[in-house]
Amino acid sequence: MKHPSMKALLSGLMLTAVCATAGAAGAYPTQQIQLIVPFGPGSGTDLIARVVSEKLEQQMGVPIVVENREGAGGVIGTTHVTRARPDGYTVVMASNAITIAPHLYASPPYDPEKDLLPVTNVATMPLALVTSTQNDFTTLQKLLDHMKANPGKLDFASSGKGAQSHLEVEALLRTLGLEAVHVPYKNTGIAATDLISNRIAFYLPALPAVAGHVESGRLRVLAIGADERSPPCARRPYVLRSAGQSRHQTARLVRLHGTRRHTRRDREKAQPGNREGDGVRGCPSENP
Repeated sequence: MKHPSMKALLSGLMLTAVCATAGAAGAYPTQQIQLIVPFGPGSGTDLIARVVSEKLEQQMGVPIVVENREGAGGVIGTTHVTRARPDGYTVVMASNAITIAPHLYASPPYDPEKDLLPVTNVATMPLALVTSTQNDFTTLQKLLDHMKANPGKLDFASSGKGAQSHLEVEALLRTLGLEAVHVPYKNTGIAATDLISNRIAFYLPALPAVAGHVESGRLRVLAIGADERSPPCARRPYVLRSAGQSRHQTARLVRLHGTRRHTRRDREKAQPGNREGDGVRGCPSENP
């Protein structure tokens, strides 16, 4: 898992505060910073946010309050940040979902390029195709062979419709001409519980979110989606390479974002009376 130095994070946060407030003078920070995680507790993004927040607190001398605002594939939490005061004190720990989600709506509640101010890349987490150790799928090929012989009989978990853990599997199935039933969950923790119990055949989450279950022997890694190997899956193949396809990396990029000032005001003028959460009801996803 790749990540930047703490110095880069600090510099990025300070630059965000200055840019967001149009270069207003004054020390930063002088109060607590709210770090929004738009996914549930225990998700890969949540784990990264909590590790980073502890280090930032030590370096910056102010509390970093991590708040989970899960739902709608990260849209609810991210939308909250785009409508916060653009002073550098409300930031979001976002993932790939920040760019995926807007394409799933006829009227997206935010524009990631116009409404959010990038601070820095925080980590790149490989996705891992995992299954329960209670079943006989000891290799990816065995899982694929079973799906080929029994089309539409196996199900797979995701952390919501339209989540990366959903779309990546659908792409793999379409590429290989296979069928499986999609079962969306509210968050990674609930999905992992059913996976461990063998109620669901397989799942493609960020590796850090299930690494503990892999190391304890409750889950088995069939393939991963990144160059770097970690101890639980050092000998596992690439997801698509092992399936007879060209090399393809599946990873989750975690980035820190602040709020842009001018576009927030423009959007409020363009959408009068639009309150937090409006436009995201009936969303196709819950949480990656």
